[in-house]
Amino acid sequence: MVWPRTNRGRRSRRRRVTFAVFAQLSRQHTMNGLFTFNLRCGRGRSHPPLAKLSSVLQPVLKRASWTLLTTITVVASLLVFPSALPWMIAAWIMLHSVFVLRGWPGWFPLVACCAIVIVKRPYWPTSLIILVSIMAVVAAFRALGTKQLPRIRRELAWSGIAVLCISWTLFAIDWMATSQSRRDVAMDSSRPVICIGDSLTAFGYPDVLSTQITVPVINLGVDGLTTTDALGMIGKIQSAEPQAVIIELGGHDYLKKRSRSETATNLTTIIDACHGVDANVVIMEIPRGFITDPFSGLERELARKHDLELIPDGAIRKLILWSKYSPLGMLSDSSGHLSDDGLHPNQRGNKHLANCVVSTLVKMYGEKIVKPE
Repeated sequence: MVWPRTNRGRRSRRRRVTFAVFAQLSRQHTMNGLFTFNLRCGRGRSHPPLAKLSSVLQPVLKRASWTLLTTITVVASLLVFPSALPWMIAAWIMLHSVFVLRGWPGWFPLVACCAIVIVKRPYWPTSLIILVSIMAVVAAFRALGTKQLPRIRRELAWSGIAVLCISWTLFAIDWMATSQSRRDVAMDSSRPVICIGDSLTAFGYPDVLSTQITVPVINLGVDGLTTTDALGMIGKIQSAEPQAVIIELGGHDYLKKRSRSETATNLTTIIDACHGVDANVVIMEIPRGFITDPFSGLERELARKHDLELIPDGAIRKLILWSKYSPLGMLSDSSGHLSDDGLHPNQRGNKHLANCVVSTLVKMYGEKIVKPE
């Protein structure tokens, strides 16, 4: 039977409408009710559950982002070298200031910073004790002074930030002064520089140093040398009448389970013996852990107590960081590695350590101690 032309058109329109209805219903069922369709106009519109889902996901994603950022910041802070401790604390104080100025409590950055400093176990000068105490007091005030004291909190917000900034500035100046000696020195080209230490010294940086400075260099490095062993070398040090002694000791004391107090006593004896022959002492800071220091900044404490020049532990840490066993070394070309075994210096590492010593000697004696190129 042949449909009239008009009926065929109606039938085609019915089919199109039926197909559109089924397609819309199928899509609605597939999306679990996230979309509905207005059959009269044939257009889809957002369903309230979708907006509700978005409102639920947005704070979750925001919280996850903050958690990730906080975790990265905490891990980075734990890995900070002791020489950069003031700048790590400054970052947390700045974060606290941003929180406070945005009207948030702002106690978390200060509490996190105090906890990180305690975990890292650095040398604790009086300025650091005062700074951490002030941070704890400000954090407690921000945490406890909630809705009961909104006006007072606003008035004291700037005061708290100002006190933190002033106490941090005093601490930073004091911390950086710890690594610098205030002794008056004069170079004597006839008196040598002695390098005493364990395998990091014995592997050869004094040989490179001898090619860079104008005074003789004596290498007293012995693989596995402890501070107790070094006491037996005091006579050799004094007989050479050095003008400077570079001490790189204490790592094997920790590895051999010697106590901090015993190591400190031995190092003090060596330092006093060097001063007894009018020799200036430079002490290398020994890293004994990437996060925490089991000897609590021993070298920094001795440098402060005996007015010594300090070579920060970043000099030795770079040997580890720029080796094939660290992530930085894995991502870099082997031609830039400072160590082949992850600890002891190779030829480039020896040059790196020698450059660190030269920089310190230049601060003490001036450019005249460096050989002209």
